[in-house]
Amino acid sequence: MPSLLNSSLFLLTFLALFTAAAPAQTPVGDLAKPPTDAEHLIISSTGGKHGDSWIWHTPDGTWMGRESMNLRGQVFETDSAEKFGADGLPTSVTVRGFTPNGDAGEKFTIADGKASWNSPIDAGGAPYSTPSFYIAFGGPTQLTAQFVERLIASPDKSLALLPGGKATAEKLTSLEIGNGDKKKNVTAWAISGLSTSPIPVWTDAENKFFGLAVGISWLPDGCENERE
Repeated sequence: MPSLLNSSLFLLTFLALFTAAAPAQTPVGDLAKPPTDAEHLIISSTGGKHGDSWIWHTPDGTWMGRESMNLRGQVFETDSAEKFGADGLPTSVTVRGFTPNGDAGEKFTIADGKASWNSPIDAGGAPYSTPSFYIAFGGPTQLTAQFVERLIASPDKSLALLPGGKATAEKLTSLEIGNGDKKKNVTAWAISGLSTSPIPVWTDAENKFFGLAVGISWLPDGCENERE
């Protein structure tokens, strides 16, 4: 989603396997608690289950994420809060929690025509004159889900990015999964512009984020075996 996790979560997940664990910067008890009706994703691989990820939104329209993951003793505990403007792009992003690299704290805001960000790897700002989607360095897969949905909903399947660059989506294929009343139609997309090679993600029949599988998978509870 952790997060394509957003591309940052993808990179963080695998790089963290080679780093020593750091002390927790934010207590788990202080992180957001998902409601009972939150969307629930299972984090797994061929080695088994590694954790859980939840996505929900609050009455004021804030999208929330919470993720708990353990990869061979490397622990990730994060949450996210993301608000959107009239253009459908983020106006603020907050990530809290910790990873094996330490404090996962991250903040993005738009105010007075300027975008500002501060993450575990950089800090900066730029005039916000062109609608752009901020790509967080870390955080739960909720951030990836909102990015994917808005990218695919854009007329030309592209979005300008902050801190920089451009993302595009190309439809790859559609297929049917599940059985009986759990049968679903899902579509695979190749997302370019976030990494050195396209990242595959899946959406449902309404072009809502369904999941991703990049060695480790983030798939809806009950569909985790579909990665095979």
